[in-house]
Amino acid sequence: MLQRLAILSVLCCAAMIAAEQTDTPIADNTEKRDIPMPTDTPESTVTIQVGDTLLDAPLRTTAGEDISLSDLLKQQPSIIIVFRGAWCPICSRNLKALAENISLLREQGFQVLAISPDAADAHRTLTEKKKLPYQVYSDYTHSFIRQCGLAYWMDKKTETTYRTKYHFPLITAPNDERVSLPVPAVFITNTNAEIRFAYANPNYKIRLQTEDIIQAINDIVLTPAKTNKTMK
Repeated sequence: MLQRLAILSVLCCAAMIAAEQTDTPIADNTEKRDIPMPTDTPESTVTIQVGDTLLDAPLRTTAGEDISLSDLLKQQPSIIIVFRGAWCPICSRNLKALAENISLLREQGFQVLAISPDAADAHRTLTEKKKLPYQVYSDYTHSFIRQCGLAYWMDKKTETTYRTKYHFPLITAPNDERVSLPVPAVFITNTNAEIRFAYANPNYKIRLQTEDIIQAINDIVLTPAKTNKTMK
């Protein structure tokens, strides 16, 4: 119970700052910084922090059209859902649950962006099957999940099981021989691409629940933002 309250408290503070309107021009996302390679395990990933600015990254829509992350983020405050792929049952359930309450998030001025390194056509099938009312984007170069510090190499035993037993269509990043996946995460950003909340859990079975996000946003006007923390 205390852990749940802590999650809600941090998310409320961070989401309120993300939703603040500002006349400051959008930050220059072309800055240079080291982009980490995938780590050996999900537990060893180091997620970017509250206060960091997301760099631009190429994304692909379900229609196969290319678009930049920066163009999306400057439109309005964003809730970014990072998931493993359209093949992941836990991911699809989590995305569906979010879809059922999407109007409550939009009423608060947020857009929802779901991003995974899976292929655009797989995302299109997922969107149609689950009737998702928000956009799902392919991080086809893996540059987004890597800059966020979420990427890790899948071990060969798990990869073999996923391919042979479950027939999951795993794909690799360009020029990679090994499969890499992201730690599932939720980021909240303002229109300057600044991170105001970051949540990631190496245990892919544990996800931030839709009701936590909704409750946090409902409490925004009542909860002054004093501190920001990154939870993992």
